[in-house]
Amino acid sequence: MRKDFTRNIRIGYGIFLSVLTGLVGLLFLLGAADIYNTGKGAAEMYSREIVGEHLKSLLVPACVWLVAVIGAFLIGLQAPAREARPKQSAGAVLDRLRRRIPAGTSEEFLAERSRLKRYDAIRTAVWMGCALVCLVAAVMSAVYIFDAAHFTAADQAGGPNGEVVAMLKHVLPWVGAAFLVCICAVIFETALAPRMLASVKTLLVLGKGAPAEPPCAFLRAKNAAAGFFVAKGTVIALRVSIAVAAVVLIALGIANGGAGDVLKKAVMICTECIGLG
Repeated sequence: MRKDFTRNIRIGYGIFLSVLTGLVGLLFLLGAADIYNTGKGAAEMYSREIVGEHLKSLLVPACVWLVAVIGAFLIGLQAPAREARPKQSAGAVLDRLRRRIPAGTSEEFLAERSRLKRYDAIRTAVWMGCALVCLVAAVMSAVYIFDAAHFTAADQAGGPNGEVVAMLKHVLPWVGAAFLVCICAVIFETALAPRMLASVKTLLVLGKGAPAEPPCAFLRAKNAAAGFFVAKGTVIALRVSIAVAAVVLIALGIANGGAGDVLKKAVMICTECIGLG
């Protein structure tokens, strides 16, 4: 009964917070439109004073929304949602079971082991080909982008727009090819994983009772990379470093007035782009 009650509270409060977030966002959009419409044509229509005067009316809704977010955090602490155990993919199960493959010696075991090695060879070849295509795409794109002659307005009949269009024509095909190859490699591995999983399960049955054999080179490299990138200390240090750098840069931008300049430029670019400027 208590679980159903807390679940209903979370669902109801989540709906309330979603609606409130949408309303506050809509009020900000209306406030931005009001700033533009009332100050259109003025030299300092996006000055700090004018923007601040219009946004004062949004202070109360913003504070209410902030209190609601804090309330959601507190509710999450008091009545946390029950974490559903995610279903492991075939690839995850495959990596887990491969560590338990025994070192069998029967003829049937060796034949199945050879089949699994062929699967490994195909898998490695596919990913090496994918990496090669991505490398070629990156090199060809960089060769064009870092050539200053391609971005000289005097040499382009269409000016800056012509430069951008020409860059897209030369770079996008390579980027698209790299994405397509990566997607095909993922689809291929997804289709290959069930076959490899069936082969591994067969090896576990055929070699039951024998000691486990050492993992293959591919699996050792994968485990080493995962251990490096998923290490708790490394992840925490990386997140803290990024957060500190972001806070410092934001503070410096606000202190030197860069935030206002960026806002003015962004607004003018957007309004000119859609034909309002």
